[in-house]
Amino acid sequence: MEETREPEVWKPIPDYEGIYEVSSWGNVRSFNKIGKSCPGRSRVFYGRLLSLKSYGDYFFVVLCKDDKKKRTAVHLIVLSVFHRYKNENEKFAY
Repeated sequence: MEETREPEVWKPIPDYEGIYEVSSWGNVRSFNKIGKSCPGRSRVFYGRLLSLKSYGDYFFVVLCKDDKKKRTAVHLIVLSVFHRYKNENEKFAY
């Protein structure tokens, strides 16, 4: 018997709306954006699925906003978006 999987649902990541989205399956993607490639020139950076990096038992992605990078655990992003998890000090059974 073939196992059916729920469809992948995409939602914006809090504080990164319009920049990144996370899916119910744990994928993270970016949107198209216009940036500078060299002085005086603009170019389009196309949206893509972000690569996940494994540290120990967890997967992380690097999110960028206003030239600041933040390494964030994917499971915490999914919890915050789909299960109303608010901060790292809050206990949550997952």
